[in-house]
Amino acid sequence: MSREVKQFLSRAQTLFITMVHIFRHDEKVRICSLWREKSKGDFVKMRDEAVFFSYC
Repeated sequence: MSREVKQFLSRAQTLFITMVHIFRHDEKVRICSLWREKSKGDFVKMRDEAVFFSYC
């Protein structure tokens, strides 16, 4: 796992994360939607955050 991903996950460890993979040209972009649990079973969307990965 890259350093950026580890930082992202450490910031988001108490959040429910959904990931969508988007492929374009030579880079892979993951849009991570951060969700916070407002009450039991009720999630509210906080923000989308793009995490960039380069192909090896």
